[in-house]
Amino acid sequence: MKGVIVQMMMFEPEIEYQTRQPNINPVLFEELKKKYKKDVTPEEIFYYIYAVLFSNIYRIKYAELLKIDFPRVPFTRDYKLFIQLGKLGQQLADLHLLKSKDLDKSISKFPIDGANKVEKPRFDSAQRDNGKVWINKEQYFD
Repeated sequence: MKGVIVQMMMFEPEIEYQTRQPNINPVLFEELKKKYKKDVTPEEIFYYIYAVLFSNIYRIKYAELLKIDFPRVPFTRDYKLFIQLGKLGQQLADLHLLKSKDLDKSISKFPIDGANKVEKPRFDSAQRDNGKVWINKEQYFD
């Protein structure tokens, strides 16, 4: 069933919920609607925030504040930038959750069968190894 969420909690029996409820302050929706002159969805907000929090510029600029407080998210005034960052945030979230189709295309090979045990990883860029990453004495990623 599309739109049905199944939630399992430790002390609660399995329940099917028919609707999703965002836990975003409704005031934020109103502020963004005024700013962008358009409605924004909870998912768009989530993915925008995801992109911002993983931005190196954001992390460097606010490094000291992030050590002592919850992150504060600056919202852009530009709706197109908001959407663009949201799309990047969604791509990043999909990669982190291993749901991205980009992960289907392997760029490396693991040609030798063995124990698959990582003992002492090493990268030897010497010409004889041709850039292989060794995980043990017999196995490597090429």
